[in-house]
Amino acid sequence: MILLSGKKISEKIENEALKIVHVMRKKNIVPHLAVILVGHRADSELYVAIKKKKASELGIDFSLYRFEEDESEESVIETINYLNDDRQIHGIIVQLPLPSRFDTEKVLKTINREKDVDDLNGLGKYSGPSSMAVVTILDEYKIETSEKNIVIVGRGRLVGQPLAKLLEKRGLNVESVDIDTHDLIRAIRGADILIAATGTPGIITEELVKKGSVVISMGNEVNFDKVKNRVEAITPVTGGVGPITVALLFKNTADAAQGIR
Repeated sequence: MILLSGKKISEKIENEALKIVHVMRKKNIVPHLAVILVGHRADSELYVAIKKKKASELGIDFSLYRFEEDESEESVIETINYLNDDRQIHGIIVQLPLPSRFDTEKVLKTINREKDVDDLNGLGKYSGPSSMAVVTILDEYKIETSEKNIVIVGRGRLVGQPLAKLLEKRGLNVESVDIDTHDLIRAIRGADILIAATGTPGIITEELVKKGSVVISMGNEVNFDKVKNRVEAITPVTGGVGPITVALLFKNTADAAQGIR
């Protein structure tokens, strides 16, 4: 069984970002990421803290714009427009999920394409770090993908949808499924490469995984201890896709700063 660790891959990407940061600092330009956080969800607070720490390690400026749960959607949009116009801000992300009363699509579409380093508005200036992290793992570990049945469990805007597009562009056989998919269990069990992107802990169990398959979990969707005995390769519980996703976010931010003239 091959453990698909993201440690060395993320370090490689971070080194690329560091080189760009070094060059930009010589030009008196410091790459700068702005993060918008609405509310106090524990998971969102954790993800923001991880990004802040990594920004410091890479010499990238980091600004957090925090809003209370009852803040108006208009105030958040006004802040995004302010950041769009600020030439010292090179990347903007909105930490999801937003409160349910928000029109998430409307908020995300406000982000300037040149600064949308998380590809939240789906306009494709930069590849979404989460989906690109999966492709990077497949490439770096030389996982054979041609003529393989690739199944993505989850059709979310952050991972499922953009990842399917990335893989389909390569001419690969991709099937996206979710709870509403007819014969869902059959589809999952038939996967040569199974990518779990549901956000639901432990949803992928041993009996759902094809023997000898490759399993990639975006979070903790896979029951690792049981599934690992059936597969050819699998991401670890921690240190798999996550570190690569963060590294790619800051590589995108460095690239965005590099594009400022």
